[in-house]
Amino acid sequence: MTATKSKLEIETERELCRRARRISCICIKMQTKNDRNWPDRLIIKPNRECFMVEVKRLGLQPRPAQHAKHKELRAMCQHIYVIDRPEQIALVFGEEGLNE
Repeated sequence: MTATKSKLEIETERELCRRARRISCICIKMQTKNDRNWPDRLIIKPNRECFMVEVKRLGLQPRPAQHAKHKELRAMCQHIYVIDRPEQIALVFGEEGLNE
């Protein structure tokens, strides 16, 4: 059962995509049919590198199954970020070497 998204969670995800597009990145909604545990968004950078972002409700952490998926992806050298408010977007972009 999926919980409904909070207004802040929706706004954070929209802001993430808006800011990604502004710096020439592509922001893709990750929707897998058989595995709900993938991060919410795949961000493709202009240099062909990518990273993933999980947007959570304020103060919440990924579910155990999501945490396991993130661990699996990190073991494959993928960058996974978990954010719960728009202010964290700049930190993520900074970690990825993206200038806004």
